[in-house]
Amino acid sequence: MSGHATLLRTLLPPVSYDPNGMAIGAHLTAEGAALDAALAASVRAVLGINPFRATEWLEDWERVYGLPDPCARAERTLQERITALAIAVQERGGLSRGWYVRLGAMLGYTVTVREYQPFRAGRSRAGDALTNGDWQFAWAVASPAQTVHRFRAGRSAAGEPLAHWGDEILECVMRRLAPAHTKVLFIYG
Repeated sequence: MSGHATLLRTLLPPVSYDPNGMAIGAHLTAEGAALDAALAASVRAVLGINPFRATEWLEDWERVYGLPDPCARAERTLQERITALAIAVQERGGLSRGWYVRLGAMLGYTVTVREYQPFRAGRSRAGDALTNGDWQFAWAVASPAQTVHRFRAGRSAAGEPLAHWGDEILECVMRRLAPAHTKVLFIYG
């Protein structure tokens, strides 16, 4: 007998109903099972507060954050969907060199960021150009020549490839999140 069925039996008036009666017993068992199921569902709903622990709520989180975005591959893996959501949740993190390095790491890439600076007294050397012209609005993301995205237990789903290669997601996300007045370049290898 379930916990709620037992509780419902104790709530019956002691004289009016026989808690061991066949008809009332079946009714209390069914009602108790329904309450047990509702309690279990409420616990799963609370887990949905954290989108990275309850994948059954992933579609709802994606809808709230406008995913998939234009950078998504047509056939995304579960791991890519969770990563895209993590980026969307933290997207307003900042526009610093370190933030873009962390963004690359969340996408599964080891990147470095290089900024092109105009001539500055005390920082530049004799012989350096006085201005970089439009290069002052350019910056570069350096990444390994080939990045492999591997299947990961707990982060990937059945039927997904064991590995896939490509950097189109890195380029798309970095360009989308780059400041509007800048041009991001990509260096591989």
